[in-house]
Amino acid sequence: MTIFDFFVLLYDNVLIYLLSLLLSIIIFYKVITKTSSSWFNPLRFQVFTFTLGFSIILFLFFTNNVSRVTFVYLLFSIAIFWITFLIIYKNKQKDVNIVFFKEPLLAQYLFWFSYIIYIGLTIFSYKTLGIPLIEDANEKSRLTTYVGSGLGFIARITPILATYSTFYIIYLIDREVFFRKRLKGILLLLPIIIFGILSGSRSSFLSIIFIFWGYRLMYTRVEPNVKDYKMLIVSFVLMSLFSFSIRGSSNFAQSSYLFFERAVSAGDLYWDSLPNENWEKVIIKNPIEYTLMGFFGPMRILDASKAEIPIGFQLTEIVFPDYIDKSTGPVALFPIFGLVCFGYIGGLVFSFIQSLIVSLLLKFTFIRSNSIIVCSLAFYLFNSYLFFLGDMSAALGVLFDTLVSLVLFGFIVLGIYFLNYKAFSDI
Repeated sequence: MTIFDFFVLLYDNVLIYLLSLLLSIIIFYKVITKTSSSWFNPLRFQVFTFTLGFSIILFLFFTNNVSRVTFVYLLFSIAIFWITFLIIYKNKQKDVNIVFFKEPLLAQYLFWFSYIIYIGLTIFSYKTLGIPLIEDANEKSRLTTYVGSGLGFIARITPILATYSTFYIIYLIDREVFFRKRLKGILLLLPIIIFGILSGSRSSFLSIIFIFWGYRLMYTRVEPNVKDYKMLIVSFVLMSLFSFSIRGSSNFAQSSYLFFERAVSAGDLYWDSLPNENWEKVIIKNPIEYTLMGFFGPMRILDASKAEIPIGFQLTEIVFPDYIDKSTGPVALFPIFGLVCFGYIGGLVFSFIQSLIVSLLLKFTFIRSNSIIVCSLAFYLFNSYLFFLGDMSAALGVLFDTLVSLVLFGFIVLGIYFLNYKAFSDI
C-alpha cells in the first residue's frame, strides 16, 4: 500500500483511525508514564512515536488490511518487547561520582576544541558533498550523503562534538543571571541550530530540547517539565513548520498538513509491509549476518560489500517499483524486522532479545553526576542507544560509530591535557 493509498483509506475512515489512535494511547499510557517523567525526555518521544505507529497497525486491522495471523503475531511481539523493557528499565537514575582532574578548565578547553572542529568539519562537508537540505530537495537522500565519499569519519565524530558543544553552551547560558551574558551563549548556539536545519532533519531542533533535558536532569538534577518551558515547545513547533516551508510548502496551512502527515507516518513501515503480506516479498538470505552487519561490517569481520538491501529499502521498492536503487525507506522496527528475518516464532524471540539489549543499555547510562563532561557523555550514549528501539542492524551500526567517537573523544581529552600540561599542573 502506497502512502497515497493509505491516506485515501484514512480520509475514508477517519473515525476508525481516531478510534485506533485512542486505543493505542490507552494501551501505551502506562509504558509512557512508567519509562519517563517528562515530555523533554527523548525516550518518551520515542515511545510516543511508537504509539502513533501502533495505531496504524490497529487501523489496518480494523479496515481488513492485515491478516489475523500476522496481527496476532504483532500483538505478541510488541507485548513481549515492552513487558521485558518495563521489567528491566526503571525510571531511576544512578549516581556516578567521577570528576576529571581540574574539570572546569578541561571542560572549557574541550568545549572550544569541540565547537571549532564541529563547525569546521560541517562546513568542509557542505563544501565537498553539498548541503543535505538542498540535495534532499533535488531527489538525493540525505541519508547517503557520506556513502562512498571517503569522509565517513565526519559522520562518526560530529555527533559527539555537537552534543558536547550544545551541552556546554546550555551550561554557560544556565549559570548566567544577566541576559547580556546569556546572549553570548545563545549566539554560540545559533550555528548549531542553522546546521541542524541545513542537515535536512526536521527533528534537529528537537535534539537541542533533548540535550537540554539531559543537562537539567543529569547535571542539575531537576527534570524540566512542559509547564515551565512552554516557549521552548512553541519554538520547536514553529521551527518544524519552518523546516517544512523551506522544503516546498507554500503556506502555513500546507506546512501544518505536512506536519500532521509526518506524525501519521510514524506507521509507514506498517502500511508498506502488512497489506497483501508485502513483508513476505522481502528477501534476506542470511538473517544473522544481515543483523550483525552494522557492527561487524565496519570492522571488516563481515564483508560490507556483500551487505543485503535493508528491509525498509526493499519495502519501498515493492510498493514503489520506480524507486529501485533509491536509498530510502521506513525504519524496520523489531516486529517486522524479526518477522522478515526469523519468522513468527523466531520473531518473538528476537523481540525479547532486542528489548533485553536496549533496556540494559539505557539503564546503564541513565545517571546523574557533578561532572559536566560525564553527564554530556552519558546523555550522548543514552540518546544513541535509543536507536535500539528501531532497526537492529542500523542500531548496531550506530553502536560502532558511538564507540569509535568515544575513543576519539578520549584522545582529544588526553591531547588537551598534554598540550596544556603547564596550565593543568599549576595549583
